[in-house]
Amino acid sequence: MYITMRSKSQFTMPKTVVKEMGIEDGQRFHVVMKDGGIFLLPVVQYPQKVIERWVKQSAEMKKLKAEGKLKSHSSAADLIAVLHMDEMEE
Repeated sequence: MYITMRSKSQFTMPKTVVKEMGIEDGQRFHVVMKDGGIFLLPVVQYPQKVIERWVKQSAEMKKLKAEGKLKSHSSAADLIAVLHMDEMEE
């Protein structure tokens, strides 16, 4: 698949890419130049209220962990094993 650079350093994203990737009008991208290539990475923007909620939840989780009320796992594999054991007990 090829695209052509137009005036003002613009190009048109192929419709198949736009549809498959779910790109909408106004979508922002982070441009990365690496190893001779140009990569466009979609930028995800969250509303301020969502970020504030995540910060609050993170603080609550840290507090619970410090109090020993939050179970933690040494690895993802350990967590999956525990979850699997919980399923078998049900």
